[in-house]
Parts: sequence; structure tokens; C-alpha cells
Amino acid sequence: MFWTRSHARPEGAAAPEARTADLLAEANANTRAVTAVTEAVQRAADAPEVIRAALDTVRSAFGWAYASYWVIGPRDRELRFAHESGAVNEAFRKATRDARFREGEGLSGRAWRQRDLIFTPDIGQMTDCCRAPVAARAGVKSGACFPLVVADEVVGTMDFFALDTLSPSPDRLEALRSIGKLVSAALDRVHREAVNADGAAQLAAIRQAQAVIEFTPDGAVLTANANFLAALGYSLAEIQGRPHRMFVDPVYAAGPEYREFWAKLNRGEPVIADFLRFGKGGKEVWIRASYNPICDRTGRVVKVVKFATDITAAKRAELQTHQDAERQLRAAEELRAKVDAMLSVVDAAAAGDLTRELTVSGADLIGRMGDGLRRFFTDLRDSVRGIVGTANALTGSSEELSAVSQRMGTNSERTAVRAANVSTAAEQVNQGVQTVAAAVEEMGASIKDISKNAADGARIAGSAAAVARHTNATITKLGASSDEIGQVVKVITSIAQQTNLLALNATIEAARAGAAGKGFAVVANEVKELAKETARATEEIGEKIAAIQADTGSAVAAIREITDIVNQMSGISGAIAAAVEEQTATTAEISRNIAEVARGSGEIAQNITSVAQAAQDTTVGSNRTYDAAAGLRRMAAELQNLVGRFRVDEPAAPAPVARSRTEATAQPARKPVSAGRNGHSNGHLPAGARR
Repeated sequence: MFWTRSHARPEGAAAPEARTADLLAEANANTRAVTAVTEAVQRAADAPEVIRAALDTVRSAFGWAYASYWVIGPRDRELRFAHESGAVNEAFRKATRDARFREGEGLSGRAWRQRDLIFTPDIGQMTDCCRAPVAARAGVKSGACFPLVVADEVVGTMDFFALDTLSPSPDRLEALRSIGKLVSAALDRVHREAVNADGAAQLAAIRQAQAVIEFTPDGAVLTANANFLAALGYSLAEIQGRPHRMFVDPVYAAGPEYREFWAKLNRGEPVIADFLRFGKGGKEVWIRASYNPICDRTGRVVKVVKFATDITAAKRAELQTHQDAERQLRAAEELRAKVDAMLSVVDAAAAGDLTRELTVSGADLIGRMGDGLRRFFTDLRDSVRGIVGTANALTGSSEELSAVSQRMGTNSERTAVRAANVSTAAEQVNQGVQTVAAAVEEMGASIKDISKNAADGARIAGSAAAVARHTNATITKLGASSDEIGQVVKVITSIAQQTNLLALNATIEAARAGAAGKGFAVVANEVKELAKETARATEEIGEKIAAIQADTGSAVAAIREITDIVNQMSGISGAIAAAVEEQTATTAEISRNIAEVARGSGEIAQNITSVAQAAQDTTVGSNRTYDAAAGLRRMAAELQNLVGRFRVDEPAAPAPVARSRTEATAQPARKPVSAGRNGHSNGHLPAGARR
């Protein structure tokens, strides 16, 4: 190979001729190398073949020991090893395969950045090259690298290495630079060919799959493929040379929109849209088409190519979908109207108007819902009517209960007062009876004294016998007084008996005192009067006894005078003793009866106290009953207020089906049925209205 080595050449006259010969030989070598590379890359059919041909040819033509190809990664934008030619050793090969270079780094990175050929006499001296240490150990010296540019963009690099230190001439460097351009041009060619081949394949695929027709700029048919002819039902002979307007609606073809359509195409602007076209026999065909103007190098439109797809089925499906959507929209409107009708009735019910009738019905879901709501509102109206009646009845019952509790409370208070009065009277009677009993006991003691005195008189009767005749009159008077005492005792006995009967009656009446206590008041009064009579009788007995005592004193004086008349006085003393014994028995009976009266009056007082306590309890219960009745009355009033807001007895006009919810809620709420003074609904209907 014709490289300028870094050693001295011979001196002398032959030196210029040798130099000229070397330059000529180098020029020939450069030419052969460029020619060989040109022929090799021209034969390549694709980019990998171009790369392999260039690496092998350049390395062989210039005597390089090793060559490699690097490609720029699209994401990380780094040079990566892609292909190689020749060999140095395995270590250098591995270092090459593992290396990465960013723009400006190493030999390849510098060529990338400068977009030009880069030469280094000794790669081992490059501090920014990761292969430099391995290259120095492997004996690799000089290297050259040129960028590969496609479509004005660096896509990769090629580098070449020698085991000698070289000093290339400018021609050799220019030759390498030219080879880089040749390889770049070859890559650009195969790229364009690949793009064109791909475009041609795509175009062929489009023509095979789509309907294609070509027109002149004024709209005359040039040609059409089988897909187009089959879609519209024509043969090529029937449409060739005829105007495009034969496929469109005549009214549309005569209008300005159609003229603007062709004017736009003639301006070089494509038209893409869905079109309705008419085939043979008026057949309607929907197409999704693109009208593409084809221009020459001067930019003049030479023809228009249309690519179209038959979308008739899709359009019909779209039309069907649209019709279905219209039907669904109408159904939705009907549904909305029904729902609005139901909502208007529901809103009216919420405002208290239960008189509106729901007209929505049917076999569908909304219809069944309407039927259910209609039954619900019918039942609700009936329930509200029933609740109104119940509330009214409850109000009346609570008022009646309140009145009864008031009367019961008043009566119980009166009973308590009367029972207290009777209890006081009973206590007074009891005290009077106790006083009478004490007096009777004292009288019994006195009678015992009389009996003793009579016995004493009998003992001294012997001595009084002498004066008995003189004291006969006095003794007679004493007998009369004793008779009177006997009458008084009889009266006391009668009073005691009556008192006993009255005490029994008072006991019976006390058992009945829980109702009113009036009878016991009468009995108590009678007991009081009898107590007074007993007191007066006792006073009379005292007076008579005083008289007897006075007469007895006279008799005693007389008896002293007639002590000798013992026999006569003895008989009188026996009579007096018998009378005294009889009086003692009578007094004991009176005492027993008085004790019974006292015991009965005590029981009456206790019973009357119980009656008073029961009356107080009744008063408390009546107060609680009154409070409960008041609470019940308030609850009844609240219930009436709750149901009173609903009007159920004035049917309104049927709710319109198509009213909206807003219109329904805008209606003012009607005034509910008013209640009378007693809280009951008057229940009257307007003239002509039916329940």
C-alpha cells in the first residue's frame, strides 16, 4: 500500500523522481480504491450489504489491519459497535465491541461532531478513547474515521486501524473522505429505495384493498381499478373519459359547493371526507375517500387520484344507530314526561296535596311504577282520612278524660275536707264519751259509798228505831228523791242504749263513707247531741244526789234522835240496800255501754282518717290523670296538625303527563282541610265533588 512511512528516504538526484513515482502510485491506488468501493457499494441491495462491502473493500484496498462500523442509538444518542472487518487480537476486539462513544469522544465521536474525516497517528495517545490502552498493548497505531451522513444527518461512523505509524498525504486523506461520501450516498440510495419500495408496496396494497380512480384536473375519468368498478357497478369503458359529476347528485353537481370542491383540488389541496355517490342504476354508495392532487416538478396539478373505501354498510349501520338513538330519545322524552308527571304528584303530596290523580300506567317498568304509586296514594288518602278521624276521636276522648279528672279531683278534695271534719267530730265525740264514762265510774263509786252507808245505817238502825217515826217524812222524801234518781237512771240507760245503736249506725255509715260521707256526718251529729243529753242527765243525777245527801243529813240527824227505833229503821235500810245494789248493777251496765261507745267512736275516727288519706290519694291520682289527659290532648293536636297539612277530599284535575319537575314544584301548595273548635275535620266537600 502506498502510505508515507515515518522513516527517511534516500538522498540524491533520484529522490524527486522517487517522490513523483510514489505520488503517482498513491494516486493510482486511491483511484483503484475509490473505484472498487464504488462498484462494491453499487452492487449492494441494502444497508447491511453496503456496510460489509465498504469495510472489506476499503480495508483491503488501503491495507488496514482492522475496520469497524458504528451506529448512533436513536434513544441514548451514543455510538455503538455494529460490524467489523479484519482482526488484531481478541482483547482489542472485545474492547471494541464493549465501547460506547458520545458525540466528541474518541476517534469516532470526534468524526461525528466534526462531520468530517479524523486521522490520528497513534490511537494509544488519545486520552478520551476507551480503546487506547488495549490498542497500545495490541500494537495498534494509526487510525482514521469518517462519518456516514444520510439525509443530512450523521447515522454512524467507520474507522480503520493500522499496526504501523502512518503519515498519509492530503490526497490519501481526501480519498478516504471521498470514500466516506460514497458510502453515505450508497446508504442514502438503499434507504430511498427501501422507502420507495415500501411506498410502492403500500400503494399496491392500497390499490388492492381500496377503490382507486384517477381524474384529469377538470374531472374527467382517466382510469379506475376493479374495486371501484365493482362498488359502483360500471365497467371501465362505461366511465372512462366521462366527468366525475356522473357519480354525484345532479343538484349537488350544479351548486357552488361542488365547484369549490374541484377548485380546491386544482389548488393542490387534498380533500378527505365521507361522500355519497351514485353508481349504475342509481345505486347509493357511501365512500370514505381522499382526493389527492398529483403535481409535476413545477407544482402544476396533472391529475387527481382518489382512494376510497366502501362504507355503505357502516353508514347504514350508523343511520340505523341514529334512528335507534332517535327512538331511544323519544322513549327517553316519554319516560321523562312520565317521571315528571309522577314527580309532580309526589311533590304535590309532599306539599300536602293528596287530591291529585296519577295518570301514568302501562305494562313497562315506569307504567307499573305509576300503577303502584297510584295505589299507594289511594291507600295514603284513606289512611290520612282514618288518621284524621282517629285524631279527632282522640282529641274528644282526651278532653272528656280531662273533664272527668277535674271533677274527680274536685270531689276528692271535697271528700278529704269532709273526712277531715268528720274525723274532728269523731274525736270530739270520743272525748265526750270518755268523759261520760269517767262520770259513770265516779257515780258507781258514789253508789258504792251509798251502799256502805246504807249498811252502816242498818247497823245503827237499832239505835235509830226510836226516832224512825219522827224521820218518816224525811225518809219518805228520800224515797221520792230516790225514785226520781231511778227515773234519771232510766233516762241515762235509755240514752246509753240509743248511743250504742247510734254508734253501730255510725260504724255502718263509716264503711260507706268512701262514696260521699254524708250519712256519717248525720250520725256524727246525732252522737254529738246524745253526748249532750248524757251530760245533762249526769248533771241532773248530781243535783238529785245532792238533794238526797241533804235529806240524808236530815235523816241522819233524825236517826240519831230515834236511835231506839232500830226495828223500823232496819226494814228501811234493807230496802235502801236492795235499791243501791240494783243501782250498782245499772251503773255497771251503763259503764259497759259507754265503753262500747268509746271503742266504736275510736274506730270511726280511724276509718275517717283512712278515708281522708284515700281522698288525698285520689286527688293526687286525679291530678296525674289530668296531666296525662293534657299530654294526650297535646299529642292529639300535634297529630291533627300533621295530618291537617294533607288535603284528601278535594280532587284536582289529573296531572298532565308532559309536565316537568320544575313546573310541578312551581305550583303553590293548597291549604289543608281546616279543623273545627274541637279539632275535628269538618269533612265537608265542595258542591259536586265526590270522595
